[in-house]
Amino acid sequence: MPKVTLITPCFNAEKHLQQTLESIQAQTMGDYEHICVDDGSTDGTPRMLEAYAERDPRVRVLRGANAGAGAARNRALEQATGTWVYCIDADDIMEPTLLEEAIARGEEEKAQVVIFRCDLLDSQTGQVTPFDYCFDTSWLDPKAHSFNPVAHPDRILNSFQNWVHNKLFLREFLQDNSIAFSNIHRTEELMFTGRALTEATRIAVLDRSLHQYRTNNLESSIENSDSYYLDFLTAFTVFRRHLEESGLWDLYGESYVNWAIEAVGGNLLRSKRKETFWNIVRAMRDGGLERLGIVGYPAERAYNRRQWEVCNALLNCTDDELPLVLMHALVRENEIVAAATSVEAKRYREARDKVYELEDQIAVLWQYNEDMRNSISFKLGRVLTSPLRLVHRRKE
Repeated sequence: MPKVTLITPCFNAEKHLQQTLESIQAQTMGDYEHICVDDGSTDGTPRMLEAYAERDPRVRVLRGANAGAGAARNRALEQATGTWVYCIDADDIMEPTLLEEAIARGEEEKAQVVIFRCDLLDSQTGQVTPFDYCFDTSWLDPKAHSFNPVAHPDRILNSFQNWVHNKLFLREFLQDNSIAFSNIHRTEELMFTGRALTEATRIAVLDRSLHQYRTNNLESSIENSDSYYLDFLTAFTVFRRHLEESGLWDLYGESYVNWAIEAVGGNLLRSKRKETFWNIVRAMRDGGLERLGIVGYPAERAYNRRQWEVCNALLNCTDDELPLVLMHALVRENEIVAAATSVEAKRYREARDKVYELEDQIAVLWQYNEDMRNSISFKLGRVLTSPLRLVHRRKE
């Protein structure tokens, strides 16, 4: 049995696939199997996967008609044999120590889920920037390496994104709870990740950036979101029903609603066509916001006030007023996200980590000093030298 199963859904991914595969083969922990699912590609992806599998016996290639990344990952999960499961998209990049570090943290903490940082890789410019929105642990003890989500029910769904690529999962945990991806084209990860985060009893965190998530890739599903613009509403609605039926709504409802508030604003912001934008607006007005629990949600309980204002404007502004209101709120939100992913933010984290390291060293030295002061030899030395110290003080 391999230590981990890597799962990669592939659809017309030839442009960046080679770089992704090379990052996998460069892993310092090589005890893995890699299941690639060709999801009905029409470009050179199948040939690349075949050549990859011929060179590496750890690789298996599954084929099928185009059904979306969720269905492709589910097929791979059914055949996975690794102790852990890690999902990487066909255009992303793993840092060489991702598997080694994440698995070690998971084993140390006896966790079912391990979460770490990721960076954004701009496909057009090649620029790599940190993305703090996928790893907010400000509500945790800075030295905590794991936690039980029941102890933090109001933050668990809002702190780590619904992505899978910054998370490692214990396969036995997924099997025991029948956790699977939704068979939709976008936001297919939400149900999978949401259930894992709310049903795990131990989640480990690793404050290290171990993955590069490609953005501005015109071939990716996120860049073609207009084709499935209401999948996010479907995903959130199904997940809410699951929380209610599982008796978890009272515990995680507040975190869910705040998560949904951000999703509405984010999907409006990503709209590429005017028609898509107004279709989302109509869907939200025609019961969507109510299904998400946003209607009547008080502003003082909103984690992101600007996004709450966006949702409130959908109901209370006319069609003529709405674009201007949303422009001010969403542009400001984009500026905040940009600031959070800046080089300065990365430098801040590095300085903060150095402070934590120095604090640990100081604590060790302080304990050493206390141990010395309490030791028999130290006390005996104080007694023997007390006359000399008394003479020295008199001279002064």
